[in-house]
Amino acid sequence: MKYLLFSILALGLIIFFACTPKTGVKVVTPAKSSEPTQPVDTETLGSEKPKPTPGIRPAFVSASVQKTPCYGKCPAFEIKFEATGVATYIGKKHVKRLGTWTATIGGKEYTTILEAAQKINYFNLSRTYPEDGKFITDLPFTITSLHFGSDKHKIRNNIDAPEDLISYENFLIELGESLKWTEVTKE
Repeated sequence: MKYLLFSILALGLIIFFACTPKTGVKVVTPAKSSEPTQPVDTETLGSEKPKPTPGIRPAFVSASVQKTPCYGKCPAFEIKFEATGVATYIGKKHVKRLGTWTATIGGKEYTTILEAAQKINYFNLSRTYPEDGKFITDLPFTITSLHFGSDKHKIRNNIDAPEDLISYENFLIELGESLKWTEVTKE
């Protein structure tokens, strides 16, 4: 009797979920070259490890690098690279570009960001450096983040980070510096 009830319940759940309408939003991914972009079904993006769909690849969502203020004259700014094709620079202190600025970015930049992150195995790095949490309060933090498909990772670096991470931070800053910025608001 228990087996029969369990079987009926399991069958009912299978039918219920099989018949539920799927409402996915399509996200356009940047192409590596001039080839057309491919949509990604964002229904799978909320799960832990989405199953790859043939012909569809995960979407670049965003990346950023931020330098926090210190007690001295450390540059304080943030650069965000968004899949919408817009980069944003927010200059806060001790930088030549104060206020909010925007620039245009594209598939080439997304690809270089992802390749640099893959090269250092970004998603497997610690979320905080030093890993023991003993920060030096006089030093600023360099905070990086990357959102690709369903993977999101943010790293706060105060001191003692691996050289690969420091190189990645510098790469994002240099990429931001190479863009043609347009001032939006003055600080």
